[in-house]
Amino acid sequence: MLVKLGGTPATKPKSPRPSSSATPRPNRPPAEHKPLPEGVVIFDNTRLGDFKSGPRTFYYKHIRNWVPEGEARAALTGGIAWSVAMDALWVEMCGGTNLPDVRLGDLGWDAFCQAWVGEGLEHPDTLDAEQYREFGAYSPNNYYEMLLHYVVARRDWLAQLELVGVELPVVVPLPGVEAPGKTVLYGARIDKVMREGEAFKWVDHKTTAKGLRGGAGFQPFWLDQWTPNSQADGYSYAIAEAYPGQAEGGLIDAALVHRESHDVFTLLPQYPQDAMLEAWKAQVSYWASLALDEMRLLEELRSSGKIYQSSYMPLFPCDGSKCAGWGSCPYRDICRSHPNPERLDAPPSGYVEEKWEPFSTVDHEQFGAAELQEAEDFRGGGK
Repeated sequence: MLVKLGGTPATKPKSPRPSSSATPRPNRPPAEHKPLPEGVVIFDNTRLGDFKSGPRTFYYKHIRNWVPEGEARAALTGGIAWSVAMDALWVEMCGGTNLPDVRLGDLGWDAFCQAWVGEGLEHPDTLDAEQYREFGAYSPNNYYEMLLHYVVARRDWLAQLELVGVELPVVVPLPGVEAPGKTVLYGARIDKVMREGEAFKWVDHKTTAKGLRGGAGFQPFWLDQWTPNSQADGYSYAIAEAYPGQAEGGLIDAALVHRESHDVFTLLPQYPQDAMLEAWKAQVSYWASLALDEMRLLEELRSSGKIYQSSYMPLFPCDGSKCAGWGSCPYRDICRSHPNPERLDAPPSGYVEEKWEPFSTVDHEQFGAAELQEAEDFRGGGK
């Protein structure tokens, strides 16, 4: 059983090649943001990961909604744009298509460029040679070559699949978490849900520059990180709840981003045993319970006013080992200057308010209901 949050039906666009200047992102129409109903708390992999990496990071990002202000990064933007291009290609190619490879490459490229510009970077067509070099492996022209090779590599396989849905946000019960007066759920936004034969599976698109010398393949450590993996196991748990007895885990559809090699792809099967999913649920419930305890104490201290009288922040402790060095914490400047950030009414200089709300753009009418909506409603219809 699961709660439906909505999603995009898996239907092909009317035009085989949308205009990059007039067509919105494929299958991602603008949506109205709605606040979650009172008492509903949704944990997803991002929120849990931030808490595990450091409770103070969770506080800054998900309680105060503060994020570092800065320009878009090419690696992150490239990954987002690649995922949008995958939306366009999968909608067209699943179940078979009559479009030639080059037209399919153009379809993906149009979607990629829209997303690239939407994330704050200049349109690839306006970049000069020097700007392309500055992006290194994440240069847009590398992604274009990758899209052409991806079409060839995946065409026959995608023709055999039924695409059930694209970018589906779902929430499922999170057992083992006690929070009086609150409905605690686990949420996931799944890139693709498809049916291969009689089995329903999830698909998550990943890009990485962690390749072997000369782009001969992926670095072993990058491949190994996905088993076990909290995000992947969360997808498997969600789809198992949605399709009882019909789900078989999922696949990570990985693509290597490299200056010279543009045809390195792999599918990483994610088929955790039932016992592994039970272990995942126990771990997620443990971390969610810790976060909820801190959130409850913060509400109490705010209500009493004691939090504002303290010279330091008594909750959501920092992990000092992650304040500096490679991949240093983006919030360390706040910790250096403000021992009690609860006294701040607005984000400090260098930060902006931006709420992480991947589940706020859909209908919440089913939240808190005694009976959760049937899995059939989640499926969204086939192509």
